[in-house]
Amino acid sequence: MRNFDLKAEAEMRLHSDRLAEELARERSERTTTAADDIQGPGPADGPPTAGTADAAADDNDR
Repeated sequence: MRNFDLKAEAEMRLHSDRLAEELARERSERTTTAADDIQGPGPADGPPTAGTADAAADDNDR
């Protein structure tokens, strides 16, 4: 009976270690993907920001 308990415990530890490795790998893949996908906000719809229209007007005067 003792050998059965030891074997069952060893199998559970092995399974737990494999599961932990898999979860760690998935977590690292998610953080890598998330970091690659992070970008700043896109251009806002609406009037141009201050100075944009002035710069374009200066180019046309030359």
